[in-house]
Amino acid sequence: MFMSQLKSRVVPFMREGSYFYKKGIEAYQGANPGRAAKLIRKAVKLDPDEPVFLCQLAIVLAEQGELEEANRCLRWIQEELDPLMSESYFFLAHNLAQLGELEKAEEHLQTYLEMNPEGEFAEDAEMMLEMTEEDSDVRPSTPFFAPGMMLMHEGAFSEAEKWTRAKLAEEPKRFELYALLAESLWRQGEKEKAEDIVHQLMVRDKLDMRARCLYAVYQYEAGAPAGGQEIEELKKLRPFSAWDRYVLGRSLYFAEAFEEAYHFLRTSVPMDDPVYMHQLAAAAAHAEKWQQAEKIWNQAAAMETEKKQKLKELKTKAASGGTFENHRDEWIF
Repeated sequence: MFMSQLKSRVVPFMREGSYFYKKGIEAYQGANPGRAAKLIRKAVKLDPDEPVFLCQLAIVLAEQGELEEANRCLRWIQEELDPLMSESYFFLAHNLAQLGELEKAEEHLQTYLEMNPEGEFAEDAEMMLEMTEEDSDVRPSTPFFAPGMMLMHEGAFSEAEKWTRAKLAEEPKRFELYALLAESLWRQGEKEKAEDIVHQLMVRDKLDMRARCLYAVYQYEAGAPAGGQEIEELKKLRPFSAWDRYVLGRSLYFAEAFEEAYHFLRTSVPMDDPVYMHQLAAAAAHAEKWQQAEKIWNQAAAMETEKKQKLKELKTKAASGGTFENHRDEWIF
């Protein structure tokens, strides 16, 4: 959400290492974060005491999903290079929120606003504070473990539809459930009904994350000309809440954008639940991140009893660099 805004907020800086810094910024603005990171690392190596270079490196690393390394860069700025660089607190807060560390994120947001109440990111920081407070409040009723959602993960689409319809009969204004209903119908082949529900959701709120993602996946799976473009637009999103990042990562997985799917899933799925760990491992495997897939499936197998054998077999397959061909079936737990 915020990272896409940073491409137009780069501070030009001319000192030793500035050549690589400038080239790195050009690569970053040209949507090549891998090359950008390589070039800005050179700038940092040449001028390790320049906080602007290190802060920009942290931004690029976060864009690539390397949140822990990005946070180390930002903390080094705060502790050693320039404790008064207020932007470092904002960026660190953003990364911590993506990792689910909401209390720490709030602390850094408050620090940023105290240091720079009229700063460039003040409005964003205030909005993020509101969102972290809301996210903390709704955590006990997280949609990750709604019975209908868990049925979808098992491939029990008809049962998920029945559960969702029953809940909607009780609470017809729970609009997030209509997206779940649409998906359960789509997976059962009731595509026109599913599309109609998604259309109504998007008319109600064109920014509805679940509806937007479902629409893009439906277009992609149906082979519609606009499908590819819709998926490319999804890749540009940077949702704040863990649930929205999960919805986005899940959708990109079904659209076979596995690298991007893994990026969003690894910062959103509950890592204490074998169902979601399995999904993350499946994304890693399809992105050919064999070591990560093996490790995650091994951890999931240690938690799960009923499907332990299946998870162990998947772990062994990943360890040997086996072929994963049917991504939809391999998503099912």
